[in-house]
Amino acid sequence: MFGKYGIVCKKTIDDWKQENPGVWNTLDPEDLPEEYFVKVEYGQKKSKRMYYKLPDGSELVAKYNAAGKYRMTDLIKGDGIDRSWLNQRFYYQRIITREYFHIYKKISQVIDVKTNEVMVTYVDYATDILPIGLIGDRLSDYKFWMQKKSCDSEGFNESRVMFNGLKYTITTGGN
Repeated sequence: MFGKYGIVCKKTIDDWKQENPGVWNTLDPEDLPEEYFVKVEYGQKKSKRMYYKLPDGSELVAKYNAAGKYRMTDLIKGDGIDRSWLNQRFYYQRIITREYFHIYKKISQVIDVKTNEVMVTYVDYATDILPIGLIGDRLSDYKFWMQKKSCDSEGFNESRVMFNGLKYTITTGGN
């Protein structure tokens, strides 16, 4: 739909709401599928993790802090991609790939669980060049002038803020 710097929105929230009437207001990140509950584990400081096994073989790991407050839920599909379950209809994934000359491409996406459709994508780049003062093991590690953690310093910050705002709105269902 629109693209600015590193963000592409393939479908607006309003378009999604029209295609899925009545669903938006039911979305809640803490509403986990209890019918797929497997076990609970407690951490050192009374934190807990609740495990769920979904019919497609993927797992949900819901994390709670020591006070019992919900923090987040990881979605594990076994393919090595870092995913977070946002709510009953959406998940977030981050894929990092190595490009050329010490450059990494970082792709963040929000995806509809039911249709596998990508709602919004944010693309950023970084280098693996070490900052000054850290000892490297190859000559290229000393090219400190090439060290970049993100393109955000080049005007992309607005895009990252926009992506995170959309992700938060999708996670909470606008509540």
